[in-house]
Amino acid sequence: MYRCSIGSGINLLGVKMTSYTVFLLYPDYLTGDFGADIYVDSAEAEDAYNAVPIVQQRAVDALESPVPLDDFRCVAVIAGEHELELDATCF
Repeated sequence: MYRCSIGSGINLLGVKMTSYTVFLLYPDYLTGDFGADIYVDSAEAEDAYNAVPIVQQRAVDALESPVPLDDFRCVAVIAGEHELELDATCF
């Protein structure tokens, strides 16, 4: 089942915020299955570009060792909150 919801609100500065789902590729040095391992999370941001560093920071925070944010390369950003059902590591 595919689920999606598009949320939006206004932040404290009066800027409209929208939910985005960001797909990040794990750095090659952190995985044995480079190209297939992805990190997926949703974030509320002003636009798709601003959602990426929010999710990159969450990906880095989930690790036990420091990694530069940009090492998690953005593969795609989709408007709305999406729940990942399968990825390339499932096959």
